Amino acid sequence: MKKVYLIIAVILFASCEHESSTILEPNELVYQDLLVRYEYLPNDKTRTIAQATFRRKDKSGVRLKLENEKSILFNKEGYKSFSTIFDYFYTWEYDGIIQKGEFNFIKDKDRRFVNAISHSEIVATKIPSSFTKVKIDKNNELLWEGSPLKQGENIQLYFKQGEETGGSSFVSTEGAKKIEFGEIILDKLKKGKAVLYLKRSTVLDSNKIESDGKNNVKRTVEIVVTKEIEIE
Repeated sequence: MKKVYLIIAVILFASCEHESSTILEPNELVYQDLLVRYEYLPNDKTRTIAQATFRRKDKSGVRLKLENEKSILFNKEGYKSFSTIFDYFYTWEYDGIIQKGEFNFIKDKDRRFVNAISHSEIVATKIPSSFTKVKIDKNNELLWEGSPLKQGENIQLYFKQGEETGGSSFVSTEGAKKIEFGEIILDKLKKGKAVLYLKRSTVLDSNKIESDGKNNVKRTVEIVVTKEIEIE
C-alpha cells in the first residue's frame, strides 16, 4: 500500500510541476498546447471545452504559469478556470457548440500568436444504434461508425452509472476500427442502465511553427459522443 501512495505522490508532484513565465528570456521559445473538445451528452445537451497549456522551449519542457505581460484568450475571453493538477492549466467551458474557437497567446506587447480550432475539423464518429448492451462478466467490443484511426488519433471508451464512473479503454493503433474492453472496465458498475462515453482525439498539428519561426504549437480537436446502454 505504501508503494501505491508513493506512486500517486510522484504522479501528483510531476503533474503540478511548473514555473512562472517571468523566468523566460525575451526571445526564449514557448510551446503552445491547445485543445478544443466538442461534447454530445445525454438529454441532447452539448458543450464546448477549450484548454491550453504552455511549456518552456518545446513539448518536453516544464509547464508555465503565464504572468505579467503574458496571457491567453479564447474567443477574446479570459480563462474560466486554472489548475496545475491536470495536463492543461487553462480551461474555458461553454454550453452548446462553438463552431470556431480562436486562441490568442499574448507573449509580450509586441507579439501575439493566433491559432484557431473549428468544429469542422473533428472526425465524425458515432456509436451505432445497434449497440445497445454489454456483458458485465465478458469481453466486449465496439465497432464505431466513422473512419479508422489515423496517425495522431486515439479513441477512449468509458461508462458512467449515476455518480459512479467505470474504468476506461484506449486504442491508438493506426487503422483500428474497433475498441475492445473487458470486465475490468465495468468492475465498479452493476447490471442496469449506464451511459457509454466515446471520445475521439485528433492531433491536427503536433509541431506547427508560429509566424516568428520560433514558437511551436500543438492543436488537438476532440469529439465526445454518448449513448445509454444496458449492462447485463
